[in-house]
Amino acid sequence: MRVLIKALPVLLLAVSCRTLVPDTKPETPRGPDFYDVRVSYSGFAPVSGEPLFSTYAPIWIYKAIACRVNGSFLATGKEYPDIFINKATGTFGDIDDPDAGGFLYYAKYQGKSTDGRLLYSDPIFIKNCPWARGNSNVRVLNIGGRITAFLMDRTAIQVAEFDESARSFGTSWQHTVAISGFTDAVRSADIIEAGDGMADVYYLCGDGTAKSETMEDVNQGYYDAYGTWRGVIGNATMYRCRINLSTWSQVGTAERLAEGQKLIEMPQGITVFYDKASGKRGLIYGNKFGVIKYAPIDDPGNVSFLSDSHGKELINPSLISGMMTFPSVSGSRTDLVTSGEGAFFYYRFTGSYDEFGAPVFEPAEELICRDHPAYSGSLCVPSVVDWDKDGVLDIISGNSEGRILFFKNYGTDAIPAFGEGQPLMSCGEVLRHHAGYFEVQGPDDGGAWGYICPNVIDWDGDGILDIVFSSNSSRVEVMLGNGSGTLDCLGPRMIITLGGAELWGMWRVRPGVTRIGTDIYLAFMDTDNAVHLYRKVSLTSVEDCGQIKMTDGNIITGHRANAGSTLGERGRSKLEFADWDGDGVIDLLIGTPQHSSFPNPTSGLPEFASQKALHVLYFRNAGSNSNMVFEYPKEFQFKQKKVTLGGHAQSPAVCRLGDCTNGPNLLVGCESGRFYFYKRSDLNFIP
Repeated sequence: MRVLIKALPVLLLAVSCRTLVPDTKPETPRGPDFYDVRVSYSGFAPVSGEPLFSTYAPIWIYKAIACRVNGSFLATGKEYPDIFINKATGTFGDIDDPDAGGFLYYAKYQGKSTDGRLLYSDPIFIKNCPWARGNSNVRVLNIGGRITAFLMDRTAIQVAEFDESARSFGTSWQHTVAISGFTDAVRSADIIEAGDGMADVYYLCGDGTAKSETMEDVNQGYYDAYGTWRGVIGNATMYRCRINLSTWSQVGTAERLAEGQKLIEMPQGITVFYDKASGKRGLIYGNKFGVIKYAPIDDPGNVSFLSDSHGKELINPSLISGMMTFPSVSGSRTDLVTSGEGAFFYYRFTGSYDEFGAPVFEPAEELICRDHPAYSGSLCVPSVVDWDKDGVLDIISGNSEGRILFFKNYGTDAIPAFGEGQPLMSCGEVLRHHAGYFEVQGPDDGGAWGYICPNVIDWDGDGILDIVFSSNSSRVEVMLGNGSGTLDCLGPRMIITLGGAELWGMWRVRPGVTRIGTDIYLAFMDTDNAVHLYRKVSLTSVEDCGQIKMTDGNIITGHRANAGSTLGERGRSKLEFADWDGDGVIDLLIGTPQHSSFPNPTSGLPEFASQKALHVLYFRNAGSNSNMVFEYPKEFQFKQKKVTLGGHAQSPAVCRLGDCTNGPNLLVGCESGRFYFYKRSDLNFIP
């Protein structure tokens, strides 16, 4: 029986974990008016200690940073296959992990959403498999009517079958095929039946070069005096070998097919394309920059870029691109799914080929679940604001992809009903920040990741919310909102300056912003890795107000304890100004990585406290709004439980979502791309 939630919000919050609110919006086509899909939206009362939910959301795995769709199986009577998902990186084995540190999952195809996207079940945990957690060279597919896993490396191919009733691949391999003939490190592999009981295995390998990140001292750096990066961007080689599926043995020797830059730089993924209707077979490659290329199997050196049905080059939105083609009832493997550090993207084959003989695909769409935790992309950085000025709180969130997403709330503040995250646009183009060549950890990092960290405030005082942000570019920028009510709602990026030069500091820092009287103040981490305060004096300039002090007169720094001067470990923290204790004076919250040490490198938090906490620090303002002086920090903990959201920096947002009887609550964005909600009364400080 459905209950009228709006009439009894407080009671239902007390008795229900996930309480549904009646549908709050009529069916409306997806598009620039912020309506995500042609459905009604259901609300979920926030549950303390759990992620916020969305009516539709991209598939994702509990506390994962990166995942790979590493296999599929087309069950009888289904139009699209079920998929196997490998949790590649993230938090494993926590005391609060419902799957006891597992990493392999199975999601079942459930049909299509009303706007035609592929809809899957929540991922189901697979209890046992014989391969190790970090191994990404596993492919699961239907061989001879059986769901079979292949682990493919340069010395052996190992085989195990899936027992669906037991949800297990077992704990040991059933067959092993010894492989010889090549020495290059395997980055990715795929297998396809070749007829007569044979199968061909294709390996995408590194060419022996790799990036260099050994120069950790800040006085040496990754770049020379000319600004040239000292590292190396590796290229690819490719091999093929044939195996006998009856005797489980190699047939002949491994063959080196192609090599060099004409294949792909920073290789990450390979899959076999097979169009049974035309007889065409090819290889699809991916790399960590998002590039996707194609080569015919019989001419593997003839590589071309893939394009979509609009003639645009395919650039995968997800970072570190895994590749897998979907099987069809006909036996073709033509539709493409990519995966990595971001959502799973599906590309539908159009049935046509371009002038170079490469298959043409429809633009990417995400594989989704219904009533699933909202997903913002890894390392998410949320702000809770009424972005579209409809009277209820929404979420604006940055992520490691370099995008800023808008999560519209179709419900109420007490029982929100969030739609999918929609990427915001700046001057007609979807915002996707990449640092490019010059970035702390080199161009292979800056060319893929963006680490955009937005905060929201009415920067220019026109009554429309704007976005102030930083990223892996280590500068502070602003984009003004235009109040258009569409996704194309941001003006151009403008760099904030100090004394005529760029306001420069540490990378991956979320600026803290607040209004005091008629003035706007901005906090950032400077080149001393200290929290520094600035006052806005014009649209694109600030004046220096000095490094923020504590009651003992010392500054607040965030160095990694006992880690020397490692460049990439500086900055990273997320700053939030808010009156947490309700005394009318603005306090400071800082979300940190687990290895950071605030306010000093020798006795700070969280490094010298619990590593199983939220990694959100509370600095109480013992001074005034005009003269901020902060007490020694305290670290938040949830119900005195040992919980962690991962090793990367958490991003706090003080908010009025849920039951705010006792004051504002806390939303924390984390490395898994989810927003964890914490009721104020459930938070305590580590003793």
